[in-house]
Amino acid sequence: MIDAGSTMLDREALRRIEELLGRRCEVCRGLMEFAGQQNALIEADESPDRLMAVLGRKQALVNRLQRIERELKPLRELWHERGDSIEAGRRGRIRQLADRAEEILKRVVDMEEIGRSQLMRSRGRPVGKLARPDRGRQLAHVYSSPARDEARAIDHQ
Repeated sequence: MIDAGSTMLDREALRRIEELLGRRCEVCRGLMEFAGQQNALIEADESPDRLMAVLGRKQALVNRLQRIERELKPLRELWHERGDSIEAGRRGRIRQLADRAEEILKRVVDMEEIGRSQLMRSRGRPVGKLARPDRGRQLAHVYSSPARDEARAIDHQ
């Protein structure tokens, strides 16, 4: 695994970092896709059940992202301590993966803000399927959930 006495990151640790960052990119792309679907459903003021299904699938991805982040944490610490000892080409690939995931996640956060604004505007409308009182509470709860705030916190780490 990881040789704590070494001045370098070993091959297994580097492979694991690349794997986790690749999975992080994949999950972030999924979050972006679901954020787009969510915003389209909110804007169209359509099917609260479809919106809730998208939000549920999105929550599963947020949970997956949190697991990836927990696995990456000790590897990040090693990276910061010993990253300069890595061959330049591999170090560049790893940084590109990390940067790509950050860029995607920033877009997701921006899309979330758009969705939140759309939802707040739809709350003021007395018509439409999303304006039903029971759905408004359900959707507001999802938007104010701690998991969403944790996903945003990941972007700022």
